[in-house]
Amino acid sequence: MTSYFLSDFAKRELDDIWDFYFENVSQSEANRRVAHLSDHFELLTEFPHMGRARPEYAPSIRSHIAQPYVIWYYIWPAQIEISRIVHGSQDVSLIFADVS
Repeated sequence: MTSYFLSDFAKRELDDIWDFYFENVSQSEANRRVAHLSDHFELLTEFPHMGRARPEYAPSIRSHIAQPYVIWYYIWPAQIEISRIVHGSQDVSLIFADVS
C-alpha cells in the first residue's frame, strides 16, 4: 500500500477534532492531535493488517487504536480508506447501526 484517503465522514471528524482542541486547548495542541492521527494513517499504509477485523460492525472494516481515538478503515487493492475517526468513549454500535 502506498496511500490512504479519508471518507467524507472522516474528513468532517478530523476537522471536528481539530476544532475541539483549538477551541478548548490551543492551536498547537490541535495541530499535534491531527498530526498524531495522520502518523497512524501513514502507519496503516505500511501495515494495513495491523488493525483488528471488525465484521460485527460492517463487512471488511477494521479498527486501529490511536488513543484516545479509534480509526475505522477499509483495505482496498491500492489504498487504505479511512472511513471514520471516533473517540474511544463513543458507542460504536450506534455509529455503524445503519451500515449492517
